[in-house]
Amino acid sequence: MNHFCKVFSFLAVLGLMPCPLIAQDEAPAAQSSIATKVTENKKKSKKNTKPRTTVGRAIENLEYVTESRPNPKAKNFIYLFSASWCNSCKLYMPKFVDEYPKMAKKNQVEIILMSPDSEENIKKYVEQYKIDFPALAFSSQNTKLKSLPGMQSYENIPYAIMVNGRGDTLYAGHATGIMNWESLISKTPVKKRIRKSASKSETP
Repeated sequence: MNHFCKVFSFLAVLGLMPCPLIAQDEAPAAQSSIATKVTENKKKSKKNTKPRTTVGRAIENLEYVTESRPNPKAKNFIYLFSASWCNSCKLYMPKFVDEYPKMAKKNQVEIILMSPDSEENIKKYVEQYKIDFPALAFSSQNTKLKSLPGMQSYENIPYAIMVNGRGDTLYAGHATGIMNWESLISKTPVKKRIRKSASKSETP
């Protein structure tokens, strides 16, 4: 009986000894998995915070009349000039509002309503047509607006200027032209087209 107890005790001791060793071996593995997760999270955060474009950085510093704010990560931008007192603007605005969700999908295009109107009238205009994109009061005296990448003067409204992230002009003209936005974003910017045509004409 005593011999059995001694053997049992001996085996029990042997059985207990590996436990701390296993725990010690598992600790580095656990730390390694934690470090891997941290690295993965950092990579994900870098992907989610992609560098903003030239236009994206510029539009963040503007003062908006509405609560809506522009997406600075958009690949292309539309400066839409429209006002509540413009009958043509009222005619086309519902079309822009309907098309906007498609434009904004996958960060393709962001619209910014720039209205030469009072802030109060802009808010009413936005509410009346359920405009989801951001809006601001446009003034040619505002230096921030005048210095926006791709910004240019206009004569009549509704007017639209479409630029890529660098501020290269993709379109400038009557606002209805941006309804063809899918083909516009695939085209070469105006500046580049001019340079290419010039280089061709110089070729002997």
